Amino acid sequence: HVLEEGAKIVGLSPGEVRDLRWIETFGHSSIHLYEGKPSLSIGHYIPQQLEGGTSYFDRLWRTGAGKYADMRKRFIIALKTDDGNKSV
Repeated sequence: HVLEEGAKIVGLSPGEVRDLRWIETFGHSSIHLYEGKPSLSIGHYIPQQLEGGTSYFDRLWRTGAGKYADMRKRFIIALKTDDGNKSV
């Protein structure tokens, strides 16, 4: 996703993210850390046959690749442009 000139990136507020658990807000900003699986509430489309997402990181998580593969928790920072286009 390419940002248009002058666009700003802001975090999705806890009120917008219904299916993830809010963990922390960073500083005085609108950047929030959540725990959970990627979902439509943050603009992450997941086909039914691929539970858990389709991104590169989703595939790593499913296959257990990497030295932290035994971790059980997923942490997400959900962002959007100030015009409302969501991005993860």
